[in-house]
Amino acid sequence: MAKGILLRAFLVLITTSVIAQAQSPTVLFGTKHAVALRNNGEVLTWGENLFCQLGRPSAGNSATVPTVVMRNVKEIAAATTHTFAVTADGKVYSWGGNARGALGLGHEYEQCEGPALVDSLADKSITHISTGYSFAVAVSSTGDLYCAGENDIREQAAKLVRRKIVTKDVEGPFTGSRREQGENQQRGRHA
Repeated sequence: MAKGILLRAFLVLITTSVIAQAQSPTVLFGTKHAVALRNNGEVLTWGENLFCQLGRPSAGNSATVPTVVMRNVKEIAAATTHTFAVTADGKVYSWGGNARGALGLGHEYEQCEGPALVDSLADKSITHISTGYSFAVAVSSTGDLYCAGENDIREQAAKLVRRKIVTKDVEGPFTGSRREQGENQQRGRHA
């Protein structure tokens, strides 16, 4: 009996992965959740949801079936308990665990109502985003670098450099500008 249950669970896992990965240029994993980006811009999530990392308010503690949580997305990033999505028009959305403000939403509580627009980047055109344990880094179409979340081991280059070189800040949790720090270094201006 136990072998039958184990075999069924294994087959469900394989089937789930195959369905989610079909037409998916990107599949990423957090500690216990998965996120897939299909060629058509749909984002699917499945796995554990204890920190709302699936971006589905009604998913309970876990979900085994990949479900669409966003459309019109060009890039995703995932870490231990949170996820980011960059839309085709350069807007950033985040959801899940928010330790140290990693989601860039201006607070540190979990984002459980589904994907939320990162307001501090709303007037920027973001081309790339990456995330790690409790921090995130976004790059704009103008080459500016914006950081949010923890910085205890200097994982946020813009915040580190801000102490030494003049950079611009944006209002909200994402701060810094890599392009301006480069311009300031060339001119020899330091703060």
